[in-house]
Amino acid sequence: MNRAFSALLVLACLTLGFPVQAHTKLSAIVPGDEEVLHQPPEALRLTYSGTVFPLKVTLTNASGEEIDFDFQPSANASSQFNWSLPPLDAGRYRVAWQVMGQDGHKMSGESHFELKPAGQ
Repeated sequence: MNRAFSALLVLACLTLGFPVQAHTKLSAIVPGDEEVLHQPPEALRLTYSGTVFPLKVTLTNASGEEIDFDFQPSANASSQFNWSLPPLDAGRYRVAWQVMGQDGHKMSGESHFELKPAGQ
């Protein structure tokens, strides 16, 4: 077998042997990343480009204290999740999330927002 044919055969196997998979990603979050709010948010909403299983979502304040909002991991896949939030004090907050796609691929990320009442 000559080199050119071998290289072509390897390239064909690599191209045809592995289907292209686009991983699901976070497409929207409310409150938005780096958003400054003048009213406390009533809910946290995560929207993904495909269906995922939520594994962990945390909300922490600037001191690193976790804010309880009744998150529970779910065996139900969806592309959008909503959680009601308790009343929040003024300050900066971090949302950290981890989900698993239908293909078993785990994804994680974080977002920040700030609650700054009007006049501050």
